[in-house]
Amino acid sequence: MATGAVTAALSYDNALLATLAVYGSLLVLKFLFVSAVTNWPAYPHTFPFLLVGLFYVLTSPETEMATLLIRVFAAASLVDMLATMLRLPDFVQKLAYFVGTAILAAMAVQVVMLTLENFKELKYIYQLRDLVMKQLK
Repeated sequence: MATGAVTAALSYDNALLATLAVYGSLLVLKFLFVSAVTNWPAYPHTFPFLLVGLFYVLTSPETEMATLLIRVFAAASLVDMLATMLRLPDFVQKLAYFVGTAILAAMAVQVVMLTLENFKELKYIYQLRDLVMKQLK
C-alpha cells in the first residue's frame, strides 16, 4: 500500500476507520466500566480487536461487510457483558463470546492473507527488477 493510500486509510474521512473508532471506543469504555465495577476484565478481546481492526481497515475491505463485522463484534461484546452481569443462561454468554472470537479470527486471517499476498507480489517485483538489472549490465 502506497504512503498516500495509508494516509487516506488513516483519515477520519475513511468511513471504516470512523466506524472502528466509535465502536472500539465504546468497547474500551465498557471494559473500563466493567473492570471498575467487578474488578475483573469483562471481555479480553477488546484490545486485540482494536489492533486487528486497525490492520483490517488498512486492507481496504468491502465497506458494508467490514462495518457489519465491527458492529456485530461490538454487539457480541455487549451481550457477553450483559449475560455475565444479569446471570443469563450460560449458553448466551458462550455464544456471544464465540461470535466475537470468530469475527476477530476472520479479520486476523484476512489481514494475514492479504499481507502475505502483497509480499508475494513484492517478491515478483524484485525478481523482475533483478532480471532487468542483469539485462542492463
